[in-house]
Amino acid sequence: EGDKKKSSSGYIFFTLIRGPEYHALQVANAVRVARFLGATLAIPDIRGTNSTNARPFGDVYDVDNFIASLEGVVQVDKTPPPLPRMSLGIPQTLTGDFIASEIKPAFENNHNALKIFTQI
Repeated sequence: EGDKKKSSSGYIFFTLIRGPEYHALQVANAVRVARFLGATLAIPDIRGTNSTNARPFGDVYDVDNFIASLEGVVQVDKTPPPLPRMSLGIPQTLTGDFIASEIKPAFENNHNALKIFTQI
């Protein structure tokens, strides 16, 4: 089907925090935000209980499988550009209204680049 790749309206960055039992929720929230905004999702990094435990996503998960699993849902970029990023905490239960009223304005006011974190 020719060139079906959609253009992105910016980037959503996120960090996986705490243990793996929390990662699925954090990924789901980031995917929902990126899809709502038409943004590309950056591959996250992983941080444990403190910042000295930071690890690349690929040390724990299969990056190519992660990207393939989101094909047709949201674009994912292994190496996003270093854009200015503001951090914004989001609730565990994410609604479209919250994305529209809180996340979208922050995203647009920060050059269409935003780092989100699920408040756990």
